[in-house]
Amino acid sequence: MCNSHLVLFVEMAHEFELLLDRNDLPAIIMEYDTTFDTGNFYVSWLSFRHTEFIYLPDNPMPTMGWACLIHTKKIQSCHEYFFNVIKEEIPTLQDAKNVLMCTGEETAIVNAFKKVFPDIPHARCHIHAWRDIKKKLKSIGITAKPDTAKYREQFYELLHQENYEQYCASLEILQRHVWKKVCRQLRQNEI
Repeated sequence: MCNSHLVLFVEMAHEFELLLDRNDLPAIIMEYDTTFDTGNFYVSWLSFRHTEFIYLPDNPMPTMGWACLIHTKKIQSCHEYFFNVIKEEIPTLQDAKNVLMCTGEETAIVNAFKKVFPDIPHARCHIHAWRDIKKKLKSIGITAKPDTAKYREQFYELLHQENYEQYCASLEILQRHVWKKVCRQLRQNEI
């Protein structure tokens, strides 16, 4: 068991609930991550992209925080407790068809979310994915800013494809032609 405290911003949770299953707006992206390590405690935040503000000129779909967990251990039971409280507070969330959860690859979080909300699609956070790519690039000697900027641009172009088929086609082109040397070096490092 984990010593933890949950903070729920009721008004913001209500704002989130009003967006569920609306067909006139884009899908809602929820984000959950252990953001702070204060030494004795961790703070994990749950936020969402407020899709009603999609047409704001400077910041479309601002990120709105609506709950956080203050916990002493990064273990699955802490996050399960958190997600179960969210499920109790917003029971319509588990059946919503316009929601996607985005997290890092922290196993405790991913497993807890999938256990409590098995029907909500889950995706890896692009920021965490890019950090991992940068580490891999560094491990094979690619550290110059212009080079990493090129890979970053290509990574985000890949993520902005219109559909899965375009994504796969773009990925294949990048792997065969543009990233050929990097892919070969990474395979050699894994052997």
